[in-house]
Amino acid sequence: MSFKDSIVLVDVYSVHYDHELWGPDDPYVFLPERHEKKRHPMAYLPFGAGPRHCVGMRFALIEMKILLTRMLREYSVLPGNHFE
Repeated sequence: MSFKDSIVLVDVYSVHYDHELWGPDDPYVFLPERHEKKRHPMAYLPFGAGPRHCVGMRFALIEMKILLTRMLREYSVLPGNHFE
């Protein structure tokens, strides 16, 4: 059996919610402290990876930068209350 020229697909959803990569806590809850630890570069693939990554990746990233820039120009950022 030859696997030459085969296409391999990765289940990105399962990688993004894997307890071994992201810890034992509920993977559906946002915990910013999870991102303090250095992770494998392929642990989070919002746009895929390699030569077949999402064609809209650059557009989406530019849109986010433009939105952030416009918000920072329009609104003031003030320190808030500390919540635990």
